Amino acid sequence: MIKFILKRPIAVIMSFVGFIVFSLLGYWQLPVSLLPNLEVPRIFIKVTFPDASPAQLEENILRPIREDLLSLQYLENIHSVSSRNQGMIELQFPYNTNMSLVYIEINERIDRISSNFPPEVSRPQVIRVNATDIPIVRLQVIPKNKDSYISVSRFTQKLLRKQIEQIPGVSLVDINGFRETTITITPQAEKMLAYGITHKELEQAIKTSNEKLEGIRLKDGHYVFHLKIATLLESGKDIENIPIQTKNGFIVPIKELAIVQEEQEIVKGYHIFGSNGNPSNEGLVITIHKQAQSRMPELMAQIEKTVANFKNDYPEVDFITTQNQSNLLNASVNNLKSSLLWGGFFAFGILFLFMNNYQTPFIIGIVLPISLLLSLSIFWLFDISINIISLSGLALGLGMTVDNGIVVLDNINRKHNEGVQLLKACEEGTNEVIPSLVSSVLTTLAVLFPLVYMDGLIGAIFLDQALSVAAILTVSLLVSFTLLPLIYYLFYKNQKLKIKSADSRLYSLVLANYKKHFNIIWHNKKIVLGSLLLTSPLVLALGLSLQNQGMPDINNFDHTLQISWNEPINIEQNLNRIHMLLKSIEGDYELMEGDVGTTQYLLQQEESQLNEANLFFSFKTIKQKELCLKKLDQTMKNNFPTASWQLQDAPNAFDQLFDDKKPYFELRFRDLSRNQPLAPQILNNLEKEIKELTQQDFYPGDGTAQESNAVININYDKLELFRIPHQTVKEALTRVFADKHIDDLTSFSETQHIIFKETESDLYSKMKGAMIINSKGVSYPLQEFVNFRFTNDYKTIIADNKGIYQGLNLDEKADVNILESFISKVAAESHMNLQLTGQYFQNKKNLHQLQLILLISLILLYFILAAQFESMLQPFIIMMTIPLGIGGSILALWLTQTSLNIMSGIGIIVVLGIMVNDAILKVDTINFIRKNLLANGIPPNVALDQAIFSSGTIRLKPILMTSITTILALLPVLLSSGIGAELQSPLVVSVIGGLTFGTAIAVYYTPLIYYYVAKLSNIKF
Repeated sequence: MIKFILKRPIAVIMSFVGFIVFSLLGYWQLPVSLLPNLEVPRIFIKVTFPDASPAQLEENILRPIREDLLSLQYLENIHSVSSRNQGMIELQFPYNTNMSLVYIEINERIDRISSNFPPEVSRPQVIRVNATDIPIVRLQVIPKNKDSYISVSRFTQKLLRKQIEQIPGVSLVDINGFRETTITITPQAEKMLAYGITHKELEQAIKTSNEKLEGIRLKDGHYVFHLKIATLLESGKDIENIPIQTKNGFIVPIKELAIVQEEQEIVKGYHIFGSNGNPSNEGLVITIHKQAQSRMPELMAQIEKTVANFKNDYPEVDFITTQNQSNLLNASVNNLKSSLLWGGFFAFGILFLFMNNYQTPFIIGIVLPISLLLSLSIFWLFDISINIISLSGLALGLGMTVDNGIVVLDNINRKHNEGVQLLKACEEGTNEVIPSLVSSVLTTLAVLFPLVYMDGLIGAIFLDQALSVAAILTVSLLVSFTLLPLIYYLFYKNQKLKIKSADSRLYSLVLANYKKHFNIIWHNKKIVLGSLLLTSPLVLALGLSLQNQGMPDINNFDHTLQISWNEPINIEQNLNRIHMLLKSIEGDYELMEGDVGTTQYLLQQEESQLNEANLFFSFKTIKQKELCLKKLDQTMKNNFPTASWQLQDAPNAFDQLFDDKKPYFELRFRDLSRNQPLAPQILNNLEKEIKELTQQDFYPGDGTAQESNAVININYDKLELFRIPHQTVKEALTRVFADKHIDDLTSFSETQHIIFKETESDLYSKMKGAMIINSKGVSYPLQEFVNFRFTNDYKTIIADNKGIYQGLNLDEKADVNILESFISKVAAESHMNLQLTGQYFQNKKNLHQLQLILLISLILLYFILAAQFESMLQPFIIMMTIPLGIGGSILALWLTQTSLNIMSGIGIIVVLGIMVNDAILKVDTINFIRKNLLANGIPPNVALDQAIFSSGTIRLKPILMTSITTILALLPVLLSSGIGAELQSPLVVSVIGGLTFGTAIAVYYTPLIYYYVAKLSNIKF
């Protein structure tokens, strides 16, 4: 095969040129995104129940839905939150579940049980979650003139939204903070009483005047016309002139009975924005979401161009882009790209240092970029996007790609310098190393691909990494076996052979030192081997002292502050508190934006309340962030002790995939005697007991926050005595304390609500002025039939598949054994059920999976090695080096104070596939030399010693060069920043540590093991 390629150079070169062109065309079709396009296996169900308490919502709506959905196939977890007016149910499924079918089935079940819900409950909204739900950028729209806020809102809704939606690659445009106008009708109680007209009659008159003729057609001969009423309401003036007949037969217009005016709708939420040193301003925010297959850099360029046009065309409005996810992508991708370039440069430099000529590095310099380009065609074929995971796979495979070329070139070059004819040197030099290189690549892939079978999204997301490593390694093998010997042949074809040393001065010095040290080790074989065997368990034991973690920590310069005041304050008071809080940290952040009160986002997954706020802060440095957050925390503690707040890193697409918001430890309390939350006093006693027992700090968890509520008592006996219908009282309460929606004015795409509006006053004044009429038309004060009392109740009711629970969260220092003993004690003494859960157990499960994958990888390694060497015993020679390689990874993690997490665990597994490559090459060479010596009649003992010494000299250079180039190719990742580098750093530390030890093992330790195994088992060929 090699001879066939060498005799047809033009055909082979043109074939490679065609493949390169194909790869470049495929590259421009590849989507560019932060992470692989994965469907998040979660679905949310959002329920709105006006004026319902958390208990009502839980009992009447959420519990029936939960119980019906528990039988869903593959359902892993269900979690619901019931708050005032709103409820949310989250369903989690395993990755690879067909979420489209699940979505359809959930909707069918919702339709089936919705008929049992109260009539005021709208159909629950079923929301699918995707990684693209995180907007790629947010556009702040700040009116310079506050009086123009309404017009800017309309302009944003009708014009800006449409222009952004037309940008290719944009999937959704979401807006928050917009204001609309409404038609308010404020009844004049004295005039209405004088004319004897009730609120109900006023409401009915407006609805009747605004009725449409639905589906009525007029036939006139051969013609058909659709009828419509020409006098439909179009403005507040039309409402003012609606006539109402009094009981005395007089006709009066509504303007004589009520004040009708167009006003800004009642504000239930604000969006604010402020930069460093500048006060926060009210404005709108446009969140822009990308399509999954769009290329983010090109999309962001179009968005920035559109925003620049906005700034030029509309100078009365400020436009500022924030939370640009493409910055995170660009920083991560650029860092990984630079790591690829610097890694390739370092590897290229090592070749010059070790080789005594410039030709060999030059050939590698041609082959390396070709391998990278051709691997992109595999990206296109397997629909792999350009993202931080696939690029990190290329960075991981880059050093191994150079390894293949180095081994082939070194073998060809050695034979050529020994005087073998050029064509034959290329053919034999390549053929000799094909088995060992194929085996090396297979062993690497054998330990990578079991990782994709890890549970959940962790396995799915690292499929891209495994495929990218497989792509570049497979391509590098094909290039090394075909194009590389051809280039070598063409390069030396017309040159006269000059027999000279192929070793540089540096390598000659390294070789001399190797021989010196190997002789010392060889004469002390038993001591050295015994020392290594005793040391390896001690190094492995260091792993027990490493901190266990799930995913590695990633530095984030953006932070969020979620606040719940736990007081029944109005939206204006909420905003005032936020301004006071921001003033305390003025100048300590780069920019801030926040949503105060309720929000208007279409993709909102969590409910928002009038007494809540969510602030976003961006910082320049980690130090600035830490100081500001410390000040924020102190301000909240000093000024708002009853509030609850949470400081956490701002969400991004990575969090959307991996963050399930579990605390590290969570104790869940359930009352087995009744499916209700525990009484506050019982919960407080449990909190005191757990604190005394564990001596650990804790913070309130799910379902423990309380809020004040007003409870109305209606005197039904008195209503019966005065012959007042019960419904009349309820309508009066709704009218007095809530702005009642009557109807809508619709004109093209615009809709204005018509509402009853009562005068602003305190509770006592409202009750005193409100009147109700009995069946005989006699009026009575409302306050004579109702009274109020104020109580504290749970703000939310939380439930899972086992029912209602309340949580208590503990930090990472808590002792699991103490917690479990506390659970047993409480369970024995009461009717409560306690469950210990949290991220700790998920991390433990992931690490157990890694251990299982490690075992599977070892079994696959053994099968591959046994097939290559056609021996059941020789694979153990190579696999006995694995414990020390793992020990090297653990030692590197310990020295760098890196935790044992998912990524470092994957790095340890990757080490297995990489480090055995050198051992495979060494054992294969010993076998080859020993077989030839035995064939020439050399005694077995002598042949064994000579084969071991000769193989060390022959294979030292490729082993050192392949290991050093791999280490140097990965080293720039440790020096980079961004989510891509931070995610991969623990993996790189593991690989570098294991590979450093693995190289020493292959050079010194493997020959010793081979020697004793050959002696004890009498291996023959």
